[in-house]
Amino acid sequence: MTCCRRSALGRLVLICALTFMFLESSSAQSGTPEPASGENRRQQLLSLFDEDWQYELRTNPEWATMLGDGRYNDRLRDNSPEFFQSDIEQKREFLARFQAIDPAGFSHQDTLSRELMIRQLPGDRRCTVQALGDAGESDGRPSSRTAGPGLTDPFQYGCRL
Repeated sequence: MTCCRRSALGRLVLICALTFMFLESSSAQSGTPEPASGENRRQQLLSLFDEDWQYELRTNPEWATMLGDGRYNDRLRDNSPEFFQSDIEQKREFLARFQAIDPAGFSHQDTLSRELMIRQLPGDRRCTVQALGDAGESDGRPSSRTAGPGLTDPFQYGCRL
């Protein structure tokens, strides 16, 4: 019986010693910042998708209502020039945040979703100017670049989609 107790006690001491060494090494490593793991970056990406979606619903209340989200039923879309300017700034911020997330190690679907979001956001000034309706035109007439099917720049067609 004493032999079994000694063996069990020895194992217990060994387990405690190994646990202590593990805890000691992990606390020493916690002083140095670790790069964001793949799962942390994925959670950041998913959180950013949700934040962008909520922004779209909040700034397009009629669309939110059409989709069945009644949180914004008491609002109408703001069509003021100030809103359009702040919307562009917000979307540029979203773009920078999406681009800052490293897709290394993401699934094909997550990588594709990130890339499509980056392409959708107005990172190119030509799309932004066109989205504002060529605000640079002083007489209110549409410019020749947006006046119909005779577009000379194929990129403009992509901006209009």
